[in-house]
Amino acid sequence: MKKLFLAGISAVFFIFFSFSSCSADSAEPMEILKEKIEAIVLILDDSTKKEDVFIIVESVFDFNEISKRALGAKWGTLSPEDQENFVHGFSRKIFEAYYEKISGKSSTSEIIFLGQRTKNGIYNVSTKIVRNQIEIPIAYRMRLSANGQWKIYDIVIGGVSLVANYRSQLNSMSSTDIMAKITKAE
Repeated sequence: MKKLFLAGISAVFFIFFSFSSCSADSAEPMEILKEKIEAIVLILDDSTKKEDVFIIVESVFDFNEISKRALGAKWGTLSPEDQENFVHGFSRKIFEAYYEKISGKSSTSEIIFLGQRTKNGIYNVSTKIVRNQIEIPIAYRMRLSANGQWKIYDIVIGGVSLVANYRSQLNSMSSTDIMAKITKAE
């Protein structure tokens, strides 16, 4: 099960890197995903384009919202400066951890779009990744940001929320320990 989960996390970030600016005027979230994957695969496998990939990722993921949700009640205990530092460090740690696992492997995966549904302005885009005959269901929770762009605020892999997973890990740590861990490698 742990292997499947790790494979799922790796697969998520295959799609994770397949976004660029996503305007609500041009397409719905699933259409945006479909359009961007082919283009980003070329960048993903070119190690000299790593920072370009991060810029694209940063443009579509709502790392501020992901950070708030991952920290839960602890978010309010941080100063505005610490919140900003956490968002920066957390987004980079997520990116670095998974970029390493998926770069160079995009050609061995197949992405199947299963559909999307919406409720109260929140889209759930359902996909599955097929890699080495293993199917991994992945759902992207997206919402329209204040500037009119679709942003991802959570990813659910095999029924497990990425945000909830991080929240359970971070809940056992003090705010001081969290900040030390996040800013340690910067």
